[in-house]
Amino acid sequence: MHEHVLRGGLLVDGLGGPPRIADVATDGSRISAIGDVGNGENELDARGLVVSPGFIDIHTHSDFTVFNNPLAPHAVLQGVTTEVIGNCGFSVAPISDQHAREFEELVRPLGEGIDWTWRSFEDSLRALALAKPAQNLVPLVGHGTIRTAVRGLAKGGPSQAEQTEMRGLVGDAMTAGFWGLSTGLIYPPGVYAAPDELIDLAKVANRWAGLYSTHMRDEGDHLMDSIEESLAVAARSGIRLQVSHLKAVARKNWGMVKTALERIDAARAEGARVYTDFYPYEAASTFLTAILPPWALDGGIPAMIERLRAADSRRQIRREMLAGVDGWWNPYRASEGWNRVIVTSVVSKKNQRFEGLTVADAAARVSADPFDFVFDLLSEERGGVLMAVFLMSEADLKTLAAYPHAAIGSDSVGVVAVGKRAHPRAYGSFVRFLGRYVRELGVLDLPEAVRRMTSLPASIVGLDDRGHLTVGSAADIVVFDPDTISDQTTYAEPTRLPVGVRAVFVNGRRVASGDQLTGERPGRVLKRRPGE
Repeated sequence: MHEHVLRGGLLVDGLGGPPRIADVATDGSRISAIGDVGNGENELDARGLVVSPGFIDIHTHSDFTVFNNPLAPHAVLQGVTTEVIGNCGFSVAPISDQHAREFEELVRPLGEGIDWTWRSFEDSLRALALAKPAQNLVPLVGHGTIRTAVRGLAKGGPSQAEQTEMRGLVGDAMTAGFWGLSTGLIYPPGVYAAPDELIDLAKVANRWAGLYSTHMRDEGDHLMDSIEESLAVAARSGIRLQVSHLKAVARKNWGMVKTALERIDAARAEGARVYTDFYPYEAASTFLTAILPPWALDGGIPAMIERLRAADSRRQIRREMLAGVDGWWNPYRASEGWNRVIVTSVVSKKNQRFEGLTVADAAARVSADPFDFVFDLLSEERGGVLMAVFLMSEADLKTLAAYPHAAIGSDSVGVVAVGKRAHPRAYGSFVRFLGRYVRELGVLDLPEAVRRMTSLPASIVGLDDRGHLTVGSAADIVVFDPDTISDQTTYAEPTRLPVGVRAVFVNGRRVASGDQLTGERPGRVLKRRPGE
């Protein structure tokens, strides 16, 4: 007798094969039988429902939230069973005593109340495991975290000794079981890094067959330059490349996603191993500090606050935000105004009254100029503010939805507690992809959509036992109703839970039943095994 049997569902295997009616049995943490199986101690009637591999979110920041929100209902109730963490250049290790304070202030918007008791890669992985997450976690090491540990948040390039130290840290991360290297090239300190610095570190990760995942330097006017830089890093290091949350921001650049994908396809035809991901929403989300020119953050958060409080530098920041600066992707200009920038979350209770409001509306409530409001808010919150900013087009989202080498990544950030406000993508990316782009718009069919959320991200990262429903694979499973699955979130109500997901299993244990969590926390920190 099997431990669990999912009876009579429409099996979508995650590999793109044709759906078929089949029973699925699990024992322990593995799928033990598929087809006409025997009885189970626990049986679930899946007739009329889809049974698929658990969804793999290839781009999240849950390493900063799992300590306070290990059940992760925003993800689990969508069917997400595995998350790739450490993205955009930020991971929770390594930390050096010399620059610990700078790092903790820099990443404050990503997660609150973290007890930074570790320093090494091994200790950080132990801390993540001790959090006992409901979902599996796959760690990348952040270039920004490594650079901060070695030389703080100062601009400029590293010395030869510093570069050697950074190379050693990438090697240490890969030895500890990390799966690759990530960069965030619009954020300090990644914004200060030259391509040669990145190539050098990517070469180290590639010795372990690692992944290079990059939040590119520019997703607007210089999108294609950023694509070329990313491809050059991959070509010169030999590493496989994941272009994070591909988009073309600002109205004048809409349609450039097609050109970017054509360039990626050309590189693939020449043998490059390059992929991308996206989230199905027209608004991006990131630190509100990203709205400032890079020099304003040189030296870290205390230096930023001094500049925001000084009249001369405050005026200069405003001028550059309005006029633009060569070499800087300017999200304020790309957004077309403060009525398209939303304060999604803050750290302090005092300013939570502004969450969910556009900057224009929030400033009007306190009779302030919007620029002054933003500068004051960033000072009061010590940079601890996240924003949503409307930058993308629905046509580009459809193009990405149809692209066979694009996985889904929610870019979930800042969900530090159950019901914590965030961008709607944190609560709805996967179910929205199925509900809107498969059922409503017919951009792609169900087997292909499931492949894009399961075996594709698994293969990009290097997970060989997840992302597909086959005998012996990990028992990460989602059961859903294809006729009703959808997101319920809005920018005004971003925490509304999805509908249509009936059951979720992680490592063979049921973590969700309908829209309720079971309280089980069977997730694991999945470490890269030697030789992978």
